[in-house]
Amino acid sequence: MDVTGEYVLYLVDTKKDRPFECPIEVFHTRVKTEIITKLEYWTNSGHYQKLLRYI
Repeated sequence: MDVTGEYVLYLVDTKKDRPFECPIEVFHTRVKTEIITKLEYWTNSGHYQKLLRYI
């Protein structure tokens, strides 16, 4: 509810014991529409397959 605040999205591997201590990716924004864009990007099958190679 802070005017100067922002949204923070964490992409984590839930198979790890403490996934938020070492997130795969972190995204900060003040724009709600950018959240949707980032979630669509992260859930794109090509992006997910690329991440599986590094996890």
